[in-house]
Amino acid sequence: MSALAFKEPDQVPIDFGGTPATSITVGGYEKLVRYLGFDEKPSVMVKSGSIALPSEKVVRFLGSDCRAIICGPRDGWTDIELPDGGYRDEWGVVRTQPKGGGHFMVTGHPLASASTIADIRSYPWPDPSDPGLTRGLRAKALALREETGCCLIANLPYCMIHEAQDMRGFEQWMVDMALDRPYDFGGQSTLEHKRASSSRSCVCGTGSSW
Repeated sequence: MSALAFKEPDQVPIDFGGTPATSITVGGYEKLVRYLGFDEKPSVMVKSGSIALPSEKVVRFLGSDCRAIICGPRDGWTDIELPDGGYRDEWGVVRTQPKGGGHFMVTGHPLASASTIADIRSYPWPDPSDPGLTRGLRAKALALREETGCCLIANLPYCMIHEAQDMRGFEQWMVDMALDRPYDFGGQSTLEHKRASSSRSCVCGTGSSW
């Protein structure tokens, strides 16, 4: 926290697992815990990227100064598993994992054939105010602050541009931009509104624990 307050810290802050960008793949995490002699199975932080959520035991061992705060899943939703090992997520995007594992590739775009703004607005978008997003979030944040004294990082919904490309299809999304179609033709502004609303719910769900 000293570094964030522009004060010289007693040591260089370490972040391992506070965000997807500073975490490790599931495969890499399995090798790490095996090397350390820890008997545990990896939790998943980001399914589409096969990113692991390190356990408290591991982040303490590695001296991480950060802890992740992650919104919960929406009530009643589970990804639809497909016969080829891929899945359809709550946005309707189909993701397929290449042989050998690793990052899931987008192979199905639910808004690829949308031809009007009405098609976009009638799409069954996830509810950004679903209570499952914030259930238990404040209690977790308070417990981590009390027990670890670490910097808590809110992992809020992000990558709005990428998700619009996933839903529309990258090529079609680029065509929409080139033809200067209405901003929401490809669902961009609707998605941004949904993601911003979800982020607001998650922040408010933690109360004053930050």
